[in-house]
Amino acid sequence: MHFSNILLPIISICLASVEAAPSAASFTGLSATDPIPPTDEHVLCDFDAAGKYPDDIGRLQSLAIKNYAYILFVKKDVKAAFDAFVPGPVYIQHNPNIVSGRDAIIEALTGPWATPDLVFDHIQAWAGEGYGMVHYRTWGGGGAVHLSVMDRMKFQGTCIVEHWDLMQSITGNETNPEAWF
Repeated sequence: MHFSNILLPIISICLASVEAAPSAASFTGLSATDPIPPTDEHVLCDFDAAGKYPDDIGRLQSLAIKNYAYILFVKKDVKAAFDAFVPGPVYIQHNPNIVSGRDAIIEALTGPWATPDLVFDHIQAWAGEGYGMVHYRTWGGGGAVHLSVMDRMKFQGTCIVEHWDLMQSITGNETNPEAWF
């Protein structure tokens, strides 16, 4: 199967609910000098964060989406990203090419993410009003895949519980030289 046939349907991030948050030990490799997160402050999935910290939930969700994006796209560690922010078996996935279930998406992403020439850059992550967004460019497969991607996630506390994505091919022949980023 051609690399783009694998990558296009599964490039998105799936989201899940969780039973319990993992330990903070998985964040020991994060650095304040890396592009995401911009600080050394980290959070993990906590379904009850909005109730515990109502005045701080927006900031905590912003940290959560940045930490998630960093682990998934900079460190390219699918399992660690899902363990930290979507470790439960149930999630709502709106990508028509990916079946529901945490194990299925981890399996689908792990192969392409391990491809040495898969690159993610221009990664931007932000959150507000209970939702997070990650915008990035990815390419790989010897140039077969070149996409601009926008992932939208819904939070429950600091856990990601629902996902939508938009993907558009980058051809290099766009009329607007400032397109995408």
